[in-house]
Amino acid sequence: MRYFLADIAEHNGEFVHHTTIRFQVEDNIDPRGAHLEIVASWYSGMVEDKDGYWWSRGVVAVSDDKLTEIDKATFDGVENHIIKLFA
Repeated sequence: MRYFLADIAEHNGEFVHHTTIRFQVEDNIDPRGAHLEIVASWYSGMVEDKDGYWWSRGVVAVSDDKLTEIDKATFDGVENHIIKLFA
């Protein structure tokens, strides 16, 4: 099992909001692919454009950002501070 912190960037006009998430994947799963899967499903009805941004209703674009591998102790230590996806 591998553990990660990842950022999701939401682009709304001139503003960019970052949300940090945590997730774990089996050793044989590509963490970048898992991160992109989370981005693609951040809102319902997302559509990807040619630049790799995912759009929800043409108003807010979502993209991947930082991805950092962490150890299990850190993953568990931030449990009450950062949402966990892919349980």
